[in-house]
Amino acid sequence: RNIYKLFNELKASQDWRYQHTIGLTMMSTLLGRWLELEEDELSMLSLAASLCDIGMVKLPSSLLQKTTRLDVNEMEIMKQHTTLGYELLQESDVDPRVALVALQHHEREDGSGYPSGLKGSEVDRLSKVVALADVYVEMTSDRPERPGLPFYEAINQLHDQILGNRFDSSIGMTFLNRMMTSQIGSDVILSDGRSGKIVLINANYPARPLVA
Repeated sequence: RNIYKLFNELKASQDWRYQHTIGLTMMSTLLGRWLELEEDELSMLSLAASLCDIGMVKLPSSLLQKTTRLDVNEMEIMKQHTTLGYELLQESDVDPRVALVALQHHEREDGSGYPSGLKGSEVDRLSKVVALADVYVEMTSDRPERPGLPFYEAINQLHDQILGNRFDSSIGMTFLNRMMTSQIGSDVILSDGRSGKIVLINANYPARPLVA
């Protein structure tokens, strides 16, 4: 019930989690619209995305404020935010699916995620949407320990992970196609320094647009 108070406190302290949460919520909702979710499910998705990392409030502040990469032990502690968030939300009056997203948003299609190593249909569809949006926002955002990736590099990496079955292919390709289609007409600088313009997106290879 005090989530917006928490957001204000994070914003006031210039905490990166505030920007990540807002970006994740917006991107998840946009992807939900592209997937043509019903309005009630879309509303639940937005709420779930905004609360999926709520378990971090239970983690040591020293861990969250660290400006260098986490070591193996610290990463294991960080991973606990999924189960901690799930427990917190189960004790509240939100829909059980919202709590489930907090638990599952780091699971992966091929079973390589955490905390339970779930695969495919074992993961709730809303969790899959938030998982993809979370990784995109994470990739493209600046962090205390590293700068964000350029747009095209993030799209390329996501495409590889979708082809590698890390993310749901239907959700993933919808995301990539809509993101890249929005770039048609954009001016770009090629890796050899030449200027160009994106003129066409191949639906089967969205990370490889036709450039004039």
